[in-house]
Amino acid sequence: MRNGLFLCLLLLSWSTMAAVYKWIDKDGNVHYSDKPRPGAVEVKPNVTTLNEMSWPSNKPKAQNEAIPQGETLAAQVTIVSPQDQQTIRDNNGRFEVTAVAQGVSKKSIWRLFINGNPYGNEQTSGRFQVDGLDRGEHKLKVVVNPQGSDAAYSSDEITIYLHRHSKNFPSSPLIRKKASQQ
Repeated sequence: MRNGLFLCLLLLSWSTMAAVYKWIDKDGNVHYSDKPRPGAVEVKPNVTTLNEMSWPSNKPKAQNEAIPQGETLAAQVTIVSPQDQQTIRDNNGRFEVTAVAQGVSKKSIWRLFINGNPYGNEQTSGRFQVDGLDRGEHKLKVVVNPQGSDAAYSSDEITIYLHRHSKNFPSSPLIRKKASQQ
């Protein structure tokens, strides 16, 4: 029974392999079809053609594995949020900075710099909560130091614009609301 089923499937697969025919019309256009025509030539497809894809090896070095002399560790630090030239509107000057790094060990020290000055404490992740920042234009940068290394990897500096409500505009609904509550 099994052999009979296998034989039927094998015969069925041979019958599904249709021939391909190629011909050129009077205008010089090339045509392909599975039906023969006068003047058409049967084309035999190259069965050995394979579509292959290879992935580059990005195997990270083990933490205790030394980097050979002359070889540099390719690392990249990027601020994901906020985006460069983004305007942030928050009356408390509060927002989150998120950065990612590729090519650095998980045991790294992260530091946020605002306008060239360190902000807050060093951390072990790339998420920083900014609070109480004055309105205006600010430059943000994140620096990562792999633990046990003198190397420092820095993100590109981005510019953000922080908008906060101003008490200089008493006609603002926010000021009127606060005054009426007192």
